[in-house]
Amino acid sequence: SGAEPIAATDCLNFGSPDKPEVFWQIEKSADGIAAACRTLNAPIIGGNVSMSNEVNGVPVYPTPTMGLVGIIHDLSQVTTTSFKQAGDAIYLIG
Repeated sequence: SGAEPIAATDCLNFGSPDKPEVFWQIEKSADGIAAACRTLNAPIIGGNVSMSNEVNGVPVYPTPTMGLVGIIHDLSQVTTTSFKQAGDAIYLIG
């Protein structure tokens, strides 16, 4: 965090695009990724797409994933995790 976005990659895993509901999932995922790239001014420069992932005719849960790389201009602005040492308390609520 704290970096200027410069490029993105994606990984898209879906069931068969021949099924209208799956095609809709793919379409809406692509719309969302495109909107994110426009907002961040970061093009997709690579990725992976896997279609027709089904078990006994049931499509896998759609899993669009996106990764982003950027340039950090000021190291003092980097946000790091709070959990840095053994024994740090982590609370999970919900």
